[in-house]
Amino acid sequence: MGDRKKRGRKNSSVSLYLQIIIFLLAFSLVYYFFFRRPVSRASLKVVEGYFISPAGDKKTPLFKLEVAKSAAQKALGLMFRKQLDLDRGMLFIFRKEKKLTFWMKNTYIPLDMIFLNSRWQVTGILHNVPPLNIKPRSINKPSQYVVELNAGTAKKFGIKEGWKLEIKDLSTALN
Repeated sequence: MGDRKKRGRKNSSVSLYLQIIIFLLAFSLVYYFFFRRPVSRASLKVVEGYFISPAGDKKTPLFKLEVAKSAAQKALGLMFRKQLDLDRGMLFIFRKEKKLTFWMKNTYIPLDMIFLNSRWQVTGILHNVPPLNIKPRSINKPSQYVVELNAGTAKKFGIKEGWKLEIKDLSTALN
């Protein structure tokens, strides 16, 4: 009779361990497939936009901007890219105006960072930000959007504070 009790306890402890292992395995699979999806650049929306002066007398050529809206997309940004076409860039979208801070970790391309308020007006520009650098970069004004373009683009086209970014299909960028 003593053997039967020992066997019963042994079977119940094995059963408990098996249940725990199955639960952990199921939890890991759910986490992996539903919460830890890698960011695919192919899934980024692309919008077209240009900058226009306050008087409307000057505007830049059209830029194709990849939209980074989710936390994962914003964290990845332009990291690991070795080149960026002159007419390409990235538009970072945030929920509300606040002081935004960026860095250039794992970013191989020097960039211009153009900060915009909720009305899409340029509030500040960081010119020629050096690549592969973890120094925090920001301006001392609240912003809701940031456009990253190749270094030198802002100066080349005369983009300054007060200019406005016009997006061709704004609903695509925001949704």
